Formats: sequence, C-alpha cells, structure tokens
Amino acid sequence: MVLPILVLEPSEPDPEYVPIPREREVFPPPTSKRDKLIRYWRQILGRRAIITDSGRYQTRSSSGWTCEAMAGRDSSALLHDSEHLTRLLLRRAWAKVPRRHRIMILRAVRRFDPNKPNIKVAASQVNAVAWLLAAMHWNGCRHPNALWCKPLHPLTGVVRWLSGFDVVEQHEHSREILTKLAERVGCVELQCRQIVVAMKADRKAVALLPELLQ
Repeated sequence: MVLPILVLEPSEPDPEYVPIPREREVFPPPTSKRDKLIRYWRQILGRRAIITDSGRYQTRSSSGWTCEAMAGRDSSALLHDSEHLTRLLLRRAWAKVPRRHRIMILRAVRRFDPNKPNIKVAASQVNAVAWLLAAMHWNGCRHPNALWCKPLHPLTGVVRWLSGFDVVEQHEHSREILTKLAERVGCVELQCRQIVVAMKADRKAVALLPELLQ
C-alpha cells in the first residue's frame, strides 16, 4: 500500500497572527521634589566625574576565586555576618571622628528636613559628613536620625550588594565575599568624601542624598 505524499503550498501569514513589535518603554521624568534634587546633583557631580558604580562589586567572576573554597559556612548566615561586619566598620569609622564634629552631626540630624536635605559643612567637617552619607547608604535610610534608632529591617545597602553574587558563590565563598565587602565599605567611604568635597566646592552645601551612591 502506497501512502499519498501531501505537498503544502506556502501561504502568506495571516495578518491576524503577525506579532506586533512592542513599543519601547518610556520612563516618565522625575516628578517628586526629591527625584528632581537627585537628578540635579547627579548632573553636577557627573560633570566632575564623581558618580561611579558603587553598587555591586565588579570583580565577581567565579574564575577569580581562590582555589580554596571557604566551605563550611552556611549561605543563610552570610547576610547576618555581612551586617555585623558593616556595622562594626561604621562604628570604628565613627569613633575616629573628633568629638566636636560628632556633636555637630547630632545637631544637624535633629534639624534635618528630608525635603530640604542640604546642610552647611565647614572644611574641617568633611570627614564627619562623609561618614554620615555612607552610613545612610548602607542602612538604606533617608533621614539620618534613623541611624540611631533600632533597625527595623536588614541593611538595605548590604542586601543590594550581596545580590551581585549568585547562590553558589554565597555558599562556597562567603569569607571571600566578606573580605570584598570590607573593601567595598572603604571604597564607599572614599567616594562619599569625594562627593562631599565636590558639593561643598560647587554649592557651599552638602545634600544628604544616599541615592547618589546607587
């Protein structure tokens, strides 16, 4: 028995089923006063080549890890250890700030208005304000007064930074990640100092906007 061979003639595609390209998503311009302030300061700092990527650590390829995988640490404890390390480094940096400058910071915190985040800074207070901006970045708070309150959530900056590593890296290389986190904290502190100096030189004031570091 011979089966017939069917030859299908090519046909034009049905217009009803032709996929329509999706329009490019357009993000609306900033509408809130805070968004406008962030864009304003980013333009100023961008001209000074200050704004850089301070989020995820760039050298995070698995091929770059050391031969000894620091196993034995549960990845679920990495966030806890990272928070503990970050808070420890911030406390040490705060302890190095002269007492009179710490008093100035606390006074500025009490008068701080998130809708008007600019504060006046003397040349001798640059390091103190840089610490404040870095601490706000790691804690994920818009009001500096939250730094002295009981935390209600994990450190947002730490969580965002750890998201740059996949689950395997977090599980097998937790100690090396902690080492890189310590380096990252130092880099953010340096970048905050550069931002504070640039703001003071350009506008004679410093805007406490931790979003500038994202």
